[in-house]
Amino acid sequence: MTNLKILITGASGYVGSRIYKDLKDAGFDVVGTFNNTTLFEELIKADLTDSQQVKDLIAEVKPQVIVHTAADAHTNTCEQNPDFAQKLNVEGTRYLVDEAKLHAIRFIHLSTFACFNENASSVYAKTKIQAEKMVEKLENYVIIRLSMVVGLSPNQVSKNFYNDLLQAYKANVPFEADSSWQFEMSYLGNVLKLIKQIINMPEVKQVMVPYA
Repeated sequence: MTNLKILITGASGYVGSRIYKDLKDAGFDVVGTFNNTTLFEELIKADLTDSQQVKDLIAEVKPQVIVHTAADAHTNTCEQNPDFAQKLNVEGTRYLVDEAKLHAIRFIHLSTFACFNENASSVYAKTKIQAEKMVEKLENYVIIRLSMVVGLSPNQVSKNFYNDLLQAYKANVPFEADSSWQFEMSYLGNVLKLIKQIINMPEVKQVMVPYA
C-alpha cells in the first residue's frame, strides 16, 4: 500500500471502475472522476475536454499519481465521431499532462496495443498514438498498453466483448464472436496487480499486460 493520493480518470468506465474499486478496497487513498454516468456516488464530475475543469480538478484533489483511463476506446464510435475522439483521447490527455508536468505528478497512462503500429489507420489508434507521444514528454510516467481487456468489472453495461459475453451467459442465450481475432487478451486482474506494483516505480516506462 502507499499513502500517495491517486486520481483515477474515467472511474465509471469498464477498466477505470475496477481499478478505482480495487484500490479503494485495498486501502489506497483514491479519488475518481466521471463525466456522464457515475457508478460510485463519491466520484467527482469532470469534463476532461475542458482545460479549466482539469485545472480545477487537480487543484482540488492535489494528486501525487494520476491513473488516466478515461478515453473513447470504441473503434466504431471514434470513426463515427472523430472530432470527439480527438478532444477526449488527445486534448483531454494533453490537459492532464500539462498539469502533471506543472505539479510533478506521476502519470500512469492506459493505452492500447494498437500503438505498436505507428502507421495505423483507425481514428482510435491515431488518437492514442498522439496521446502517448505527449505522455512521453513527462519525466515521471508509465504507459500501459492493453490488448482486448477481459475480466469482471463493477461496470457491466459498457459495450465490450467481456460484458456482452457475461450478459449472454446470464440470459442463457447464444453468444457470437469474431473467430478471426488472433491476439492475447489482457486480464483485468493483472492490470490491477501491475498498477499496484508500478505506482512507486519511476524506472518503469512502458509495459504490455498479457492474459496470464
